[in-house]
Amino acid sequence: MTVKRMLLSACFALALPAGAQAGPLDGFLVGIFDTDSGFDLETSGIVFMNTLNDGYKNLSDSRTSSFDLHDGEHFNGKARTAARRSMVPMDEVTDRDLNETDNAALSQAYLRLRRAFIKGAKEVAPVDTAYAQVAYDCWIEAAEAGRDEDAARCRQEFNDRMARVEELANYGLREASLFPGPPEPAEPERYMVYFQFDSTVMTQAGREALERAIRDALADPNTSVKLVGHADTSGPRGYNQGLSERRTKVVLQEMEAAGIDMSRLQGSSVGEGMPLVPTGDNVRNPFNRVVEVDLL
Repeated sequence: MTVKRMLLSACFALALPAGAQAGPLDGFLVGIFDTDSGFDLETSGIVFMNTLNDGYKNLSDSRTSSFDLHDGEHFNGKARTAARRSMVPMDEVTDRDLNETDNAALSQAYLRLRRAFIKGAKEVAPVDTAYAQVAYDCWIEAAEAGRDEDAARCRQEFNDRMARVEELANYGLREASLFPGPPEPAEPERYMVYFQFDSTVMTQAGREALERAIRDALADPNTSVKLVGHADTSGPRGYNQGLSERRTKVVLQEMEAAGIDMSRLQGSSVGEGMPLVPTGDNVRNPFNRVVEVDLL
């Protein structure tokens, strides 16, 4: 247990009402949340991913220190994913309980950052792009929680970062078209196809990851494709096993329909038995609702 967790556990223990008997979990509540396992992972050396890792660790630390252990765990999961050099999805507007005004503003922000990704922002402005993504997630979490000052601060950070991102990304693309050179070697990537809660419908980030995996698999017919389906721990174990199998089947079918021969595809499913982000039972975690795709 880290020093932070020890201090938080002590605070929970001290918070018991006078005369109350400590239950079996009192004083150990923090232990059921994974709020810092991504802090000491070795990062990849890729600037964008390293910056995401740092930003999400800071968010996790901030929320955990405020006793918001659910969001502390959520942002720790994003830090872990960045350290593994896998795509880190932004929070979807539909996953947060927002009022109409925040919903509209954050929907526009989501699309604004997605457009920047398409224009090459991760490559030409990796630091500002990563911090813009972290600021977006900070903003959407604070807006849902009703912390108006935090939401305003994160929104300003997002807008400031995006102003620099858009200027650099647009300039970078114009220069690339005028002075073409040899492309930089692609970094190896595990394709993370994320799904909506209790569903075989992919998130937008999951759909984009699958499209990249299909493109790269078609470009190299000598590779085989390994898929592993997961589910989070919310719900019965047997149900989650079946859900992960259905998700794997969806990805297999889409890859076959795109022209990848079934002889190249290997699919398996592990349900909630091998979570990518360790959690307790009955925990909704978007990073565990996924099919991993590897080209071998």
